[in-house]
Amino acid sequence: MQHIGFKLNDKEYTIPILKVREVIKSPTLTKLPLVPHYVEGVTNLKGRVLAVVNLKKLVGLEGKSLGDNIMVVGSDHIRFGFFVDSITGILNIDESQFFSPSQIKQLGCSIQISNRYVTMLDAKSLIPAEDLDGSGGKLFLDPDDPVNG
Repeated sequence: MQHIGFKLNDKEYTIPILKVREVIKSPTLTKLPLVPHYVEGVTNLKGRVLAVVNLKKLVGLEGKSLGDNIMVVGSDHIRFGFFVDSITGILNIDESQFFSPSQIKQLGCSIQISNRYVTMLDAKSLIPAEDLDGSGGKLFLDPDDPVNG
């Protein structure tokens, strides 16, 4: 299965390529009140509102730099973007490469590729369930998904 690799701080992560809609340069963001602490704001992406998340805050990583790129992902009726420091490329991952489950639930499992370890992310588990419930969850709904339309 193909994945896209990216870095947050000095660690490499990956997400299935089928969950990635696009990678864009960091746009101008509009801050919103009363949103979870990890939401940096929203932007207009092709006429649709896109919530943009600081993944470092969400998973408890240190680092003030947001990165220059935003990876737009969609899974199970949600869509959002998150900052990445850099894109490392396309990775072909076989299930036999799974190393061990991560202690952080959102991060899935570690994978050994050549001489490095990569943490595989699960797009649908990145946003905490409690933030998807209620009116706040509308921020993450995919406007192009027929279920949400």
